[in-house]
Amino acid sequence: QEVIKPVVTVCPVRTRTHQEEKTSLMCLASSMFPPVVRFSWKRQKKDGHLEDLSPDGEQLELKGSDRSVIIRQVDQESFYTYKFFCYVSHEEVTLQNETQEFSIPTTSPPDSSATPTRSSSQYDPSSTSLPPQLPVKQLVSFQSELRVKLLLLLYSELIVKSLVFCCGLSLMMIFKNKGASTTC
Repeated sequence: QEVIKPVVTVCPVRTRTHQEEKTSLMCLASSMFPPVVRFSWKRQKKDGHLEDLSPDGEQLELKGSDRSVIIRQVDQESFYTYKFFCYVSHEEVTLQNETQEFSIPTTSPPDSSATPTRSSSQYDPSSTSLPPQLPVKQLVSFQSELRVKLLLLLYSELIVKSLVFCCGLSLMMIFKNKGASTTC
C-alpha cells in the first residue's frame, strides 16, 4: 500500500486545575499509513539554539490504529520561556510542528502581577486552529472528552487482550484433552 505522511498537530492542554506549575503539551500524529511513528521533543529560546529534550521526562504516549499521541508535561515557566517542537519520525521521514503563540486560559482573569503570557502581538490567527481567547468551559470539555476517549481506548485494548488470552487458553485445554483421550 501507499505510504501516507502523518498530519502533526501540537497544542498546550491544561490537564488539572490543582497543578498550576505544570503545562501539558500534546502532539498528535494522525491520518498516516503505516500507523507506526516515533516522537521526540526539542525546545528553543528566542534566538537560541535547539535543545533535545530527554525522552525520560514526564510524558505519556498512546497509540491507536490510525493516530498516535504523546502528552509531555513541562514547567509553566519553561512554557513561556521556550518554543517547543514535536518531531514525528515516520517511514524514514521526520516531520515537525511547534507550539503556537497563544496563552492558555485560566479559570480567573489574570492580574498584572500574575504569570507572564505570550505576547498577543505575535499571535497569527492563520497559524493555529485555536482562537487566542478560548473559553475555559470549551477547553475543559475538550480535555474531558479527550481523557474519556483515551481511557476508552485503553480499556478496550485491555478487554481485547484478555479475550484473546482466555480463548487461547481454552483452545490449548481443548487440544490437550483431545490429545489425552485419543492415546488411551
